[in-house]
Amino acid sequence: MEISQLEYFIVLCKHGSYTRASEELHVSQPAISAAVKKLADECNDSLVVRKKGAFTLTPKGEVLLEGAIKVFEEYSRLKQELDSFGMQEREVIRLALPFPLCPELLESKIPRFNAEHTDAALHLLQEGHSHIAAGLRSKNVDLGIVCRDFIDSDLGSRLYKKLEYYACFPPNHPLAGEKEITPEMLKNEKLLVPRIANSISGSIVEYFSVYDFEPCIQYVDVFPADVWHLARDGEGVAFMPAHSCDGFGIPLSPPLYSELYVVWLEKQPMTEHKRELIDYICDDQQII
Repeated sequence: MEISQLEYFIVLCKHGSYTRASEELHVSQPAISAAVKKLADECNDSLVVRKKGAFTLTPKGEVLLEGAIKVFEEYSRLKQELDSFGMQEREVIRLALPFPLCPELLESKIPRFNAEHTDAALHLLQEGHSHIAAGLRSKNVDLGIVCRDFIDSDLGSRLYKKLEYYACFPPNHPLAGEKEITPEMLKNEKLLVPRIANSISGSIVEYFSVYDFEPCIQYVDVFPADVWHLARDGEGVAFMPAHSCDGFGIPLSPPLYSELYVVWLEKQPMTEHKRELIDYICDDQQII
């Protein structure tokens, strides 16, 4: 469990509304929903029941809320105590990451940056691409990672990585045993694309734009990381990052890529620590 997840859960329970919790926390509703889902997964049970507009906690949710309040109060007390030793003088960098696409940052690069830069405090946020871009413009975010569709003249950028996407089929689909998939093979298939703004939606449209047929795209209201569940259940074909499609994805020929960039607000001053963090993130660019 993470402190931010507990904080989101506490505020959600206080308001009984994802909308009002989002307004207090200044994060998107999907970010709160994702945090609560992770807590529920760790608890191996549901925490919240929503029926006809009513918001109630399950018995396990009530236990978690009571414990979360105690943990968060102790965390806040400890943070204030540490701040009294001068930690508030550290440069705070607010880095916003898109939901499922940057695990290597959390696993290696960011911990290494923190260990080597004890005079900087890195605050991580998880948001959708449009919220990250908006956060930069409102100066609630210092650095973010977004796909190129969200970059304009207000934002500076540097290429972080290219993600290769595979086509994901139900196990019993006629194409499930193919070694590779061409665009023509998908001509009559229903292509599932998350409606939420993310790195792959625009790339799929662009990928098929050079062919002489109109792909059958169906926009679905799920998180990008969850669209493969629909494919596995036979709803259509999904596109997932090659490293996260659980072994049932098939490469496309030609390959389908989506590019991610580190971005910042051009008119904001660029500190030395921010430059170094960008270097940490963008070093060793690779196709994943």
